[in-house]
Amino acid sequence: LGVATPTVFAAFSVALVVSAIIGPWSGRLIDRHGGRPVLMGTSALFAAALVALGMAAAVQLTTLAADNARALSRRTEADWVAMNQLGAMQLAGAWPADGSTQGHAVMAGRTWYWRQQVQGAPIPSLREVAIEVRDRPEGPALATLHTLVSPAASGAP
Repeated sequence: LGVATPTVFAAFSVALVVSAIIGPWSGRLIDRHGGRPVLMGTSALFAAALVALGMAAAVQLTTLAADNARALSRRTEADWVAMNQLGAMQLAGAWPADGSTQGHAVMAGRTWYWRQQVQGAPIPSLREVAIEVRDRPEGPALATLHTLVSPAASGAP
């Protein structure tokens, strides 16, 4: 369950203390009203506690799913920025020069920061291009695009 051993023992200790405090009170209730109503009441209380525990787990899972959806959306947008930058480079019609460039783009109401590294490839007629996209100027890369471009794909003769 991912619960530390001291936490389990602390919960058990609290349960024992609560039982010691409630014991005399529940004994008086059983003497006055009989065992069945008290048993029904405690069963209803335990059922309500189980429902609350289940609801807490459902809220936690829903929150986790929403966080994952948000992160996936950010990464998808970062991928689109990288692909747009590659498309802009290819549409420029010039053979990409070796070196590093950077800039920013706005997509989905957010400013994205890209860094592009161009270098020669093992095949002389190609260039290796790597584009990294971040949501902060110095943040971690949310998307990285690696590809090879040729003069025909970049519009160069």
